[in-house]
Amino acid sequence: KIFAHILRAILLLSVLNVLAANAAAPVAAPSVQFRTSLTPLQPLLRQEAHLVLEVVDEGVLQWQAPREIIAPGFSVRRLAETQREELLDGVRYTVTRYSWAVMPLRPGNLSIVFPEMEASRFGESLRYAITSKLVEVSPLPSYLPVQMHVGELKLSAQPLSLSTEIIVGRPVNWTLQLRGSGISREGIAKSLNKLISSSASESATLDFYPAGFNLKDGVNNNNPLEQILEITLPIQARQAGEYVLPELRLPYFNPASGLIEMATLPEQRILVTDPFAD
Repeated sequence: KIFAHILRAILLLSVLNVLAANAAAPVAAPSVQFRTSLTPLQPLLRQEAHLVLEVVDEGVLQWQAPREIIAPGFSVRRLAETQREELLDGVRYTVTRYSWAVMPLRPGNLSIVFPEMEASRFGESLRYAITSKLVEVSPLPSYLPVQMHVGELKLSAQPLSLSTEIIVGRPVNWTLQLRGSGISREGIAKSLNKLISSSASESATLDFYPAGFNLKDGVNNNNPLEQILEITLPIQARQAGEYVLPELRLPYFNPASGLIEMATLPEQRILVTDPFAD
């Protein structure tokens, strides 16, 4: 019995020593990398750029989505978060990408401040500071109008002749699509209304009504900045006959060429019928 008591005491002491040693052992810090980028690196004034923050870790951390970035002098819209696996030096890492579309509203040297990244591991809270991003914004040519869009635009439309029969006195929607990034719904509306007003004045028997606008983000996985502005333009003919919907030309400044270019939609001919005519 004495020997059994001594053996139990020795075993208990060994277990306590092991537990104490494990408790005292420091937990290895997780391997984490932060990668930031801006495309283009030196954007023009009013040219939307793609700001990216990638968090690279071994998949052991639970990350909270970052708070809003601090970007004085920028217009900011948040883009969708993505995640992928990446093999680095034979080790598989999880890469979580956070991104924003940022449009500089004044030239010069600007700064973008990232919020602290917060993560948890087995109940332990961790915080990481991210280095700020310095951005050199180039001015635009002085001859450009203030309201001119900066960046490529593409304009298309659904042919009315294929979509529905057009009848006298019955309104029909002319549906347009404008593709690009950093699209200003208000700016496009002003430009389009000018084009339509000039065309409407030339046609006394074709009425144009105020357009509706619907701006969509996240329409292209290969280009996260791309947006689609859907434009619904109601029109109505007062009498039967053949009509010409006007050619539309929306100007924009193309940073790639350094020139003013046009998003063009050719004129479209439509046939309007009157089912009650003799």
